[in-house]
Amino acid sequence: MNRVKLVVLSFFAVVGIAFIFVPMQPETVSGRILADAIGSPTNVNASDNSYIEKIQIHWDTVRGATLYRIFRNTVDNSGGATDVGTTAANYFFDIPPSAGTNYFYWVRAENGGTVS
Repeated sequence: MNRVKLVVLSFFAVVGIAFIFVPMQPETVSGRILADAIGSPTNVNASDNSYIEKIQIHWDTVRGATLYRIFRNTVDNSGGATDVGTTAANYFFDIPPSAGTNYFYWVRAENGGTVS
């Protein structure tokens, strides 16, 4: 009976020592997470008199982009451009406010908080 007590007591002692020397929580790694930058859409093209009441804008897809935001202006200045819509596809149909007016378009790729 004493041997059984000695074996059980030794077992608990070994397990107790193992808990002391083995860390209970995994080691944490500190650092910063870098968001991958996404590129700007290329080959942006708009239809020219292909449709009567709308304009199709088409561009090459961007790796990592989940959404594209389209901007329009009547002058070649992206600073004052108006946001006309968003799409997940690599094309967009815009219904401009007036026919016979020249429009300039810009497309921005987005992925959550990252924009091109």
